[in-house]
Amino acid sequence: MTRLLIVLVAVGAACQPPPPAAECDVSADCAGGALCVAGACVAGEGEGEGEGEGEGEGEGEGEGEGEGEGEGEGEGEGEGEGEGEGEGEGEPAPVVTFSADASELRQGLSTILRVSAQNATGCTIDNGVGAVAVTAAVVVRPLVTTTFRVQCTGPGGNANASATITIPACANTCDLDVAAGTFDCTTEGTGALAEVANLTILPSMRGAHFEVEVCDPTGFSFHLADSTSSDGFGGDGANPSCYDAEVQLNGTTLQAFANDLGAAASQFSVAIPAAGCTVFSMVVEDQLFEVFGPVTASVVGAASFRLDPPACGDASQPQQLDRLWTLGMNRVADLTFNAGRRGTGLRRVEICFR
Repeated sequence: MTRLLIVLVAVGAACQPPPPAAECDVSADCAGGALCVAGACVAGEGEGEGEGEGEGEGEGEGEGEGEGEGEGEGEGEGEGEGEGEGEGEGEPAPVVTFSADASELRQGLSTILRVSAQNATGCTIDNGVGAVAVTAAVVVRPLVTTTFRVQCTGPGGNANASATITIPACANTCDLDVAAGTFDCTTEGTGALAEVANLTILPSMRGAHFEVEVCDPTGFSFHLADSTSSDGFGGDGANPSCYDAEVQLNGTTLQAFANDLGAAASQFSVAIPAAGCTVFSMVVEDQLFEVFGPVTASVVGAASFRLDPPACGDASQPQQLDRLWTLGMNRVADLTFNAGRRGTGLRRVEICFR
């Protein structure tokens, strides 16, 4: 009985007709993972999985490529901006070298300030010098101890340096007030001022710095000579000498002469203003005479003033006293032969002996 029942069940199942195919519009209308084909759901699990995986891989690759390109562009822009900012901040700072040819000077003498700057576009020196090039040599003539400062500028900032020039104190000073007729000297004291002053240059002195003020000058207003008998134009009326160097202001012409031997050639001739007051300065040392201020000229060598002259070399020419200068104020030093060589306008003479 049992075996028969089993047979009957198997035969009955095999003879069942297939269920009708479900109708569909899209695969989502089908159950069990079937696909919608020609409006009917059909079994196709293998094909469905394959197509699904293919579509998924394709979408993944596309998204990956897009993200990669975006990141590349962002990194490129960032690097460019960073490099530009770095170059602007990295400009080198200026470097400057600054010095004076002489760190110590006697009053009235000049020296040269030298500037050399790198990474700079321009420089400026104080104490009245002003703007200079990044490589420059400037002549200065400080009358007192002075510290010069330079500032150089460039794209990378500023650089500063300084140089000090020391002016030693005067060994003796004299202030000659010609208008008041008085003098005031540190060694001789104060007294009445004559028309002629003999200036003794001590062995320890190198020379002197003169500051001269004249106003509306006429005739012979100023005369400095290395002989007591000098009478202007390099002449010496009483005792001709090869040492008669002299400087004179005749009207508005300032001249220097060597001596009275042969042609008394002017060593230089410069003009000063005819009206108003003018201050000019001079440095007088052994074999050195220099005038500066509104006018500049110089005589250097044996033809200029001597403090310790050697033998003249001519027995007929008596040697004058050395280390003695004669100053004529509104006249020449000696009027013995030329009494008319006078003038007006000298106001003041200040002397610093070194």
